[in-house]
Amino acid sequence: MLEAASLEELSKLAAKCCKKRPSKKDKSAPRVPPKPPRSGPPIDWVLEFDRLPISQNKTTYSPWYVHHNDKRDWLRRISLSAYKLGGTFLYSSWRVERHYGGRNKEFDHANLVGGLKGFFDSLVQLGVIQDDAPTFFKADYVQFPATKSFTRLVLLEYQLAADQPRVQNPSQG
Repeated sequence: MLEAASLEELSKLAAKCCKKRPSKKDKSAPRVPPKPPRSGPPIDWVLEFDRLPISQNKTTYSPWYVHHNDKRDWLRRISLSAYKLGGTFLYSSWRVERHYGGRNKEFDHANLVGGLKGFFDSLVQLGVIQDDAPTFFKADYVQFPATKSFTRLVLLEYQLAADQPRVQNPSQG
């Protein structure tokens, strides 16, 4: 058992240790004003993902969780780079490029479009596009043989609000 004097010493020592240290920030230095929210064109017109879409045949004739896991994986990947696109588009036109290489083969068009359903559902869920209905969204799907397999999403044009004109991708002119 500790004596009263040693308890007092311990409490003084604890109070000394727990004192707030002075801030190292110089209060007289000018503060940098915060950046205003961006309302202009997107930062990036192109997003690349090191993953290929799966064939529609794989999700149709498989248990429910195959499609669910595919959609969840696209959501995770897109969420890491969706901030580069700016905000929600009133209308947008996209080109999806599937670059396949190695053991991967070319899909027929129906399997390619169906396999990317989770991809565009993820864009809707993240708020990049309002809906994947034709009034808000258009997509072209192309495939290229390559040495490395990846998926590229290219924004061709967008419109942020009804009173603003559509903006074209300058590199697609």
